Amino acid sequence: MSESSICQARATVMIYDDGGKKWIPAGTGPQSFSRVQIYHNPGTNAFRVVGRKMQTDQQVVINCPIVKGLKYNQATPNFHQWRDARQVWGLNFGSKEDAALFANGMLHALEVLNSMPDSGYSTLPRPVSNGPSPEELEQQRRLEQQRLEQQERERQERERQEWERLERERMERERLERERQAASGQNRRLWNLYQEPVSYLLFLPLNKYLLNHCSKSTIHFSGHTVHMLNCPKSLLCTS
Repeated sequence: MSESSICQARATVMIYDDGGKKWIPAGTGPQSFSRVQIYHNPGTNAFRVVGRKMQTDQQVVINCPIVKGLKYNQATPNFHQWRDARQVWGLNFGSKEDAALFANGMLHALEVLNSMPDSGYSTLPRPVSNGPSPEELEQQRRLEQQRLEQQERERQERERQEWERLERERMERERLERERQAASGQNRRLWNLYQEPVSYLLFLPLNKYLLNHCSKSTIHFSGHTVHMLNCPKSLLCTS
């Protein structure tokens, strides 16, 4: 029976360089994402990991059998690793969802393999590569945690700036509305004043006289009886 893919995820395939104590991209050319799949052969109940770059040439960057006894280490939410007889493999996933999907497929494969009897089945050979030390794994976890915290701070800062922008716009709208209402009220007052029956407009030469008699509601001027408006010092009057 032919192989079938039981899961696939998007990840950068890495190899641990024991000499340089660092991770390097698998394959040739610039680092890029690959489509990493777990294949299952129902006839032999064998599993393997195959990764091809998501480019035109679809370069194969990993073709690694999954064997009984393999230790799959989820070092961070986005970075998982394991070792085979030759080297240590690492997958830097494009998202937590990709990482979780692939981890479920890998753990399922290991569960099937570990449930098989030992006779006639090759177990994982002794690795020739030491792989990253516990201190290096801890450093990876710290770096991943710092990256996530930085992303959270940036998200909160964007939300704060957006809230301040909306608040400024709201205050500006309220200010414009107050000015509009004030102008509308002033126009209404002027219109009402225009509708009042006005007989005389007392000009500037009479100001002093009016101020001296502002407490009176009726004054006599040039043979006319003049009734003051409500405001004692108003220049408008009716006869």
